[in-house]
Amino acid sequence: MIKYLLFGLVICSLACSTPKSIHLKKLTALYPYGLIGDDYDILNEDDLASNTCAAEEQPFPSEVASYPYWQCFPVKNVDIVCEVTGYDKSQKTKLAILDLEVKGKAKNHHYLSRRAIVLETCNEFQNDLKRLTEKETYVCASGGFGGYDTDDFGKKEANWVFDKFKTKKGCSSYFVGGCDLQYQLKNGCKIPKLSKR
Repeated sequence: MIKYLLFGLVICSLACSTPKSIHLKKLTALYPYGLIGDDYDILNEDDLASNTCAAEEQPFPSEVASYPYWQCFPVKNVDIVCEVTGYDKSQKTKLAILDLEVKGKAKNHHYLSRRAIVLETCNEFQNDLKRLTEKETYVCASGGFGGYDTDDFGKKEANWVFDKFKTKKGCSSYFVGGCDLQYQLKNGCKIPKLSKR
């Protein structure tokens, strides 16, 4: 009797796996550190693979800020703020720091641009976020971990170096071709795990 019960449990565990759990297992099998939490079926293997172009995979939290991790959040908690930093006389335009803000219960997240960017470019990212998140529930963000801080009200904040964001509708990246693994491979990206697929 116990033998049949155990056999039934094994069969059920294999047959009862949801497509969602299979999807996550597949993603994390090759890239165990690339995703923090659930991806809500937004990401694919290429998304996690492309992040290894920049740096070798590292467990979170890492001392190496260059490895970008993916995390996904409810769209209602995410916004992009363009914080104007001044005027660049040589470019004859205003510059801004892009801040993809995520408001959370336990902590907030800030995905910040590497440097000040042209304000119009920051506004384009705002438009991309609006377009890609319309009628979507979740958005995923990728970035290198920069450490924890506390805001003026004592709430914990996680700081990240902004890399890209993605929904089921598409992706927007800080770098040209950052959402396209094939583009990256054609331009010098080498990913050892690709040969294991």
